[in-house]
Amino acid sequence: MPTTHLVLRCEDVEACASFYENVLGVPVHRQEGPTADVELGPIVATLVPGEDPAGSAHGMIIEIEVIDVRDAVNVVRERGATVLTEPVRTEWGTESAFVEGPEAAMVVEFYRRR
Repeated sequence: MPTTHLVLRCEDVEACASFYENVLGVPVHRQEGPTADVELGPIVATLVPGEDPAGSAHGMIIEIEVIDVRDAVNVVRERGATVLTEPVRTEWGTESAFVEGPEAAMVVEFYRRR
């Protein structure tokens, strides 16, 4: 079953939306109230404030498949992103790099299959 939507809980919805829009360069649609929808290819992520009623921590790793990992990292670095790991070859058959998301508990992984 394909994933088409997910929810990302964050402390500052506007700061998160700004990161996705201005650093990653993806479309963001502000909603009425405190949420925003981020278009991540075929998946839409809704940014919502705070923790869920069960008190679980917010955060997520978003994996983005790219043709050239180094180019993707260089583009977002120029836009102000903090690179956590430069591109490396993984033992499971990808080349991956990790970038800090808009909040500490969110990380963006750029990867390509080798």
